Formats: sequence, C-alpha cells, structure tokens
Amino acid sequence: MKKTLIGSALLLALSGCGGGSSSNEPTPAPNNTGQGARDASVLVDNASASKTVSTGQAVELILYAPDSSIANIQWSQLSGTNVELLSASHKLVSVVPTQSGNYQFQVNFNENGVSKSLTTEFDVSADQSLITVPSGQSVRAQNKVSLRAFGGERSNNSNSLSELSWQQTSGPTAAIANRSEPVLIFDAPVVNSDTVLTFEVTARANGQSATETVSVLVEQAASIAEAAYFDDRVANVFPYNRNSQYANQLVNCVYSNTLSSSCTLQRLPLIAQQTLTPTVDDIMDRVVVSHQWMGDNFKAFLTQLDPHDDFKQLLRATTAVVISYDVRPSFYWAATGAIYLDPENFWLTPRERDTINEAPDFRSNLGGDLQFAIPWRYVKDNEYAFESYDRAERVNRPLSALTYPLGYLLYHELAHANDFFPQTNWPSLERADRVLDAALENATRSDLLTAFSPLNSQVMRDLAQVRYRTGEANDTQKAYLPQDIQTLFAPDKAVHFYSYSSEREDFAMLFEELMMQHRYGVIRDVAITNNPDHVNSPSDDYIVQWGQRGRLAQPQITDRIAFTSDYIYPEFNAQSAIERLPNTLPFIVGETWRENLSLSPDDKGRLSQGTQRSKVQRTDGKQPPAQYHYYTKPLPQSEQR
Repeated sequence: MKKTLIGSALLLALSGCGGGSSSNEPTPAPNNTGQGARDASVLVDNASASKTVSTGQAVELILYAPDSSIANIQWSQLSGTNVELLSASHKLVSVVPTQSGNYQFQVNFNENGVSKSLTTEFDVSADQSLITVPSGQSVRAQNKVSLRAFGGERSNNSNSLSELSWQQTSGPTAAIANRSEPVLIFDAPVVNSDTVLTFEVTARANGQSATETVSVLVEQAASIAEAAYFDDRVANVFPYNRNSQYANQLVNCVYSNTLSSSCTLQRLPLIAQQTLTPTVDDIMDRVVVSHQWMGDNFKAFLTQLDPHDDFKQLLRATTAVVISYDVRPSFYWAATGAIYLDPENFWLTPRERDTINEAPDFRSNLGGDLQFAIPWRYVKDNEYAFESYDRAERVNRPLSALTYPLGYLLYHELAHANDFFPQTNWPSLERADRVLDAALENATRSDLLTAFSPLNSQVMRDLAQVRYRTGEANDTQKAYLPQDIQTLFAPDKAVHFYSYSSEREDFAMLFEELMMQHRYGVIRDVAITNNPDHVNSPSDDYIVQWGQRGRLAQPQITDRIAFTSDYIYPEFNAQSAIERLPNTLPFIVGETWRENLSLSPDDKGRLSQGTQRSKVQRTDGKQPPAQYHYYTKPLPQSEQR
C-alpha cells in the first residue's frame, strides 16, 4: 500500500488491515501518552507497509492534533472514484472506496488561529472485503457511540455474518457488553486530550473467517455543570447555515452542555417574531445539525414535500430545529423553544445511515411485565403506509420515502410547539423574556383541552406512566388482562395509549392523526393484544382482543379534534377535515396483528364477510409492532415549577 501523509496533525487509520494488538487488553494508541507537547509526526494506525486496502473496506482519516485548538475543518477528495464524505467537518471522516485505484484527500483547517492544509493518499486493490465497519467517527467524551459490522461484497449476503466477536485493541477502556452482536454500543470514555480508540471485530462470512478494525476519535470535553439543561453529553453540532444572523446564538441556546438558563427571545426569537410567512431559507437559518447531509435532506423535504406549507407555517412557533446523530427519541422542549429530531427519519443512503447512533429508545423495554400491549401503525390501502428498512440490507431510499414517517413526526412535535406558543400569544411576546418563561406564562392549550374534555381513565394514565416513563408496575397493574384494558380504553376519548402519558401528548396525538388522514389518506390502526414475552416478538405473536382503524372518527373524539386543531393551526379548516373522516373499522378479534392489516368495510361499516385474509403477503409477521419515536422531555431540574 502506498502511504504519503503530509504534515503534523494527520492520522490515517486503515481499517481491516489486520493490525492492532492481539491481547485481550487495549493497548495505548500512538501519541496518546499525554506527556508534554507532541512534536510533528505522521501516524499510520493499525496498518503495515505490506498491507493494502480492499474495495468496500472502510478507511478512517483522522485529523489528530491533541495539543492544538482545531476549527473550521473541511475534508475534500482530490482523486479516485467519488466517495461520500459525510463527516467532512469532523476530525474523523470514514470513507468506503467502491473501486480500485489511488485515492487522495485533503483537509483544510484552522490550528491555533493559523489556516493549514494537509493531504494524504492510499491505494485500493480490486480484492473485495469480506467485512466492513463503515461507522468510524469522532465523538466527545461521554458521547454515545455505535459501531456496526456488515458483510462485504465477497460475503454475498449482508446478513451472513456469524460468530461475531468484538474487542478493543487500543485506547482507554470503553465499557462494552454486546461483544457478539453486529452492532457495538458504548459510551466514550473520559479523556484528557483527543484520543484514538480502536476496535476489532472477527466474524465468519461466506464460510471464511475475517477480521476488520475501526477507529473512534474521542475528543476532550469539559465537565457538565450540575445546573446544565442537558445533563447527558450532547454531540458536537453546528448551524446548517453558518452565515445565518443567528449562527452565533443557535448552538449555545438550544444544544449545548454549557446551557444553564433559557435564552431570551431577544437573543433567539421565535420564527414568528421574525416573519409570519417564512421561506425555506428562513427556516434553514434556524437549523442545527451534527452532519451536513441531515440539513440538506431536511431542506429538500421542505422544498419538495410540503405542498400545503403546513410545516413551514407550523415551524413559526419554534426557535430552532436540531437534527443530530445522538437525538433519540425526538422531542419538543419548552426550555429552548426548539424541536429535536431523530435523523433516522432523514437518511437516503446507507452511508448517511451509518453516521446515526443506534442506541435504542430508552423506553423500548418498559412495560415488559404488563400482560397487555397496545400496538399501532399507519396504513394506506390495506398496506403499511411506509416501509421499515433493515440496516443490513444497505439500500437507498428516495426522498419521497420521507413523506409519511417524517410527516407524522413533524405534525406531532410542531403541535407541541404551537401548544406552548399559539398564534394568539405571538403579538404579546416580550423580547426581554426568556423562552421558557414566555412558554409558561399562560395556560397551555393542552391544559384547556383537558378542562374542556378530559380523558376519563386514571387507571390508563397510571399504566401509561409505567409503559412510557418508569417501567415500574405494581401487582394490580401486572394483573390487568387485555379484556380489562378494552373496557377502559374503548369507550374513552384517547386515540392511543400514548395519549394518556401526559396532557401534552394527548393534545399532539389528536392533531397528528387528523393531519395524516386529511393530507395523505393515511390512517392509524390501534389494538389491544396480549404482551409476548420478548420485546422483539414478531407481530404474529400479538393476538387481537380489540382494535380499530380510524378511531379518530369516533363521536366521543371528534369534538376534541376540532378544539385542538383550531388552536394549533387556525389557517387549516379542521371541521371540513373532520366531516370527511372515513368510518372507523373494527378489527377481527382472535386474529393476529399482522392478519388485521387487510380490512374491508361493507355498506354498514363492518368487516365484509368476503375479506380475503390470504392477500396479506408482507414479511411483517417477522417484525415487532412499531414503538413511538417521540416523547415529553421534562423541564430542567432547576426550572421545575
């Protein structure tokens, strides 16, 4: 392999080149000693001069300057078949060459106030890799990290890896547990300066054993103060439009571990205080991202997939939009006035998806000791409204695939924003007020909904706390059967179990579902079933006790929808949309969640005797029902009132 690395601060990590320690204990990474200022040096990590990079093998290029202040990083490719540089503003960029040849890269950056430029090159052979780990990354200390191994081109099947074994080979020890799974998840250790960690995965693919390595650069980060609004480490993010008039305020006001008091509306106003007719560019001036592609795809969505300007108008009630690889689940926060979106809703290519952290929603396993489940899905024409994509399949998806999953998420989160900052309050907002104080100055519209038409079942409210917040069920709650839950839920006014988790969620769920039905003809299914033993049980294991498609049309619910929508989006004719709601369809009791995907009404609004269940040909029977990807984030402890 040809190695030409120019300059003091560039480390080229060649993954999968067979290097690294064979010991079970991590060994110190080169130049991570922390002993004095480091002189100019060139490091080649986990590679020897006799090794080559295979096609399809991930390569980490690391800008390594642990004794310097680095800013304004920009990687670019100088030669070779084009590769996606998805972390071009980060210290580490992972590239995956798809063709053999010579590849050259350049990084421009500012070191201690001085502009510099470094270049590197390497050769790629025509030999195809058996394994690839394309998720090398740079993170802050205590950030969440996920690394995933895939079968390469020679393995013939991206799901073919077996007998996996991960080990750390250099750097401060990270606490890793899932050593035999394709994905490795851990928190980055605390470090005193930028430090390289390397990991090795061994697996069998296509009948052969192969080994691949991957590097993670952990950046030093200051301790989090006790009063910090974000008390878990957040990612390194930046304004999507660095020329925005709010570029200097955005990150510090909405996604920083140094934030300890809500910014004023003078410093970061609502979009509505700037303009009542925002353009896409106006909105993008308020976007914060961890990766440029996230903002690019959001901009394309607003430009091409918002024909009614719903999202542009609803975004007026926000101060900012944060899209970062470590956001999961999505949420709106009155402490900052911003919405925070999981980038899983934005990726279009496998390489984009590689940059997203895979740590599961913290609520995934809550409620496991309850004897019932309440699954949900969005459907259109007796099919799932949108597809789920196995990460191992490495497929692209078109921009249009974002329409429904991102649409329902935005309707939901922006309902929260307009709950705290309804249009009727915009003229009276004081620029000197903090965002949080302005949000809490008047009763929220969700409080008014509860006063107007409250949900009836306290039992369901308490159970929702178990399922979505605490996971701690008492003996009485553990004893409830699906038929017990049916008697509580079916006659009540909630559209879903999640509505009981808080007044805020009850409010947002109504608006979200109405907009999805009216704009897209997409309808929600909800059912009460048994609760299989395993959290990832396939949908054929869920047996329906009760269920409905289009519960929104139930008479006890329609008045609540109009009340909610009129507050959130006065420009929208909610009453007309409600009048057009299709009749609610009942599920067939005793059949599985999957089998109830195909429903057909007769002229009385009941299931037709001729419904052909055999037409359900989806692989959904192997997949668990969906979980929610949004939640209500509590206010900071220092601001509880």
